[in-house]
This record gives sequence, structure tokens and C-alpha cells, in this order.
Amino acid sequence: MDDTADGVKMDAGEVTLVNHG
Repeated sequence: MDDTADGVKMDAGEVTLVNHG
């Protein structure tokens, strides 16, 4: 699941918060 539009990227069960600010 890759929801970059929301700024949240989930990879292999790990949640990485990406700041697009």
C-alpha cells in the first residue's frame, strides 16, 4: 500500500511518514 498522495508511505508493514510540506 503506497499512499503518497496522503503523505504516508507504508512499506513491508513499516510506516514511514513523508513530509511534503
